[in-house]
Amino acid sequence: MLAHIAKSGVSSTLERIFKASGHTFKQLKVEFVGSTAGILFEKNGTEVTSATVLFPFLDETKDVSKSLFNNFIGYALHELGHAWFTDNDPWDRAVRKYGQVLGDIINGLEDPRIERMVYESGYAPNARFLFEHLVNSVLDKNGYVKGDDVQNIPFVLAVEGRRLNGYQINMPSPVDQSPYASEIRWALAEAQKQTDTKGIVKVALELLQKLTTDAPSQPPSQPTEGQPTDGEGDGEGEEGKENEGEKPSGKGKGRAKFDPLQTGTKKVEPSEFIKGEVKTSARMKNMNKGRVVGQPQFASFTWR
Repeated sequence: MLAHIAKSGVSSTLERIFKASGHTFKQLKVEFVGSTAGILFEKNGTEVTSATVLFPFLDETKDVSKSLFNNFIGYALHELGHAWFTDNDPWDRAVRKYGQVLGDIINGLEDPRIERMVYESGYAPNARFLFEHLVNSVLDKNGYVKGDDVQNIPFVLAVEGRRLNGYQINMPSPVDQSPYASEIRWALAEAQKQTDTKGIVKVALELLQKLTTDAPSQPPSQPTEGQPTDGEGDGEGEEGKENEGEKPSGKGKGRAKFDPLQTGTKKVEPSEFIKGEVKTSARMKNMNKGRVVGQPQFASFTWR
């Protein structure tokens, strides 16, 4: 379908979803402008009163595939899930106190929770399919991270939390090969129990504390002087050296200490993926004799 039809389709789909949700909602805008992907919304208590879903500029003459159209809807539903079900206050307070890396961990745990809330709410019957398609599109394009990449634990949490939601993820989990396997599994299990953002923040903070200690991921059965016994534990041994011989899941690899101040983690939110997809499609040259096309488009609807 052409881009202008896709834009209209995104708007009309979201309109149907919000009308079906029963929320008191004054205005929803869908804008394709600039290079931004995100959402701006206002709340009155826990009730969302207005929102603007932002997509990057999309050439009106571009042909939008069904896969990309589904990802537009999935991305919009994901961001609207934050508007519906994320409480920004405890998240923001935690980031101000402990730093952005904690914010990334919160994001990695919160994303699967709010997506589960969206499709369990019944607002969008096919939301789970769209979310599954979106996360697989991200992995297919950009790949997964290695299990021993400590700074990308937030990304692992975001994907594996979705796997626990029941999504069919096209790539195998790296958790079993991670020296942080027990911490990751613990956090994922605890996050599945949480019903609000405050609970997710608590789990994220405890996970950060676990990751910033030098405790082994898999405690040895017979510790000696605080060190793993030969062939047991997380394989850290002397100054992070690997144990020789067989390496069971989560063991046998050195543990780098998680640095809560380090930046450069792989992005958790699908915003970067959506921006990249639209940016790639917008590179197509206009073959229509130099006609100027693709002015920023705005789609909005209002009901009371």
